[in-house]
Amino acid sequence: SCPHAGCSVSFAGDKGHFICPCHDSLFSVDGAIANANSPSPRALDALEVEVRNGGEIWVKFRNFQPGHKEQLPVT
Repeated sequence: SCPHAGCSVSFAGDKGHFICPCHDSLFSVDGAIANANSPSPRALDALEVEVRNGGEIWVKFRNFQPGHKEQLPVT
C-alpha cells in the first residue's frame, strides 16, 4: 500500500514500476520514489521475506501508518 494515504499500489510490468492510482505516485522496482512530484513521504515499505522448504516464500506482513516519513507500525 502507498505510504502517502494507504491506497492500493499495483505493478505496471510494461512500465517497470509500481503505481498508486490515488495521487499518481510512482515507485521503482526496489520501492524507491520514482517521480519528483510524489506526495508520498517515504518509499514503499519493505517486508521480511524468507524462503523455506526449498521454494515456499513466507512474508512477514506488517501494516505501517500512512502519511509519516518514518515507518510507524499500526498497532
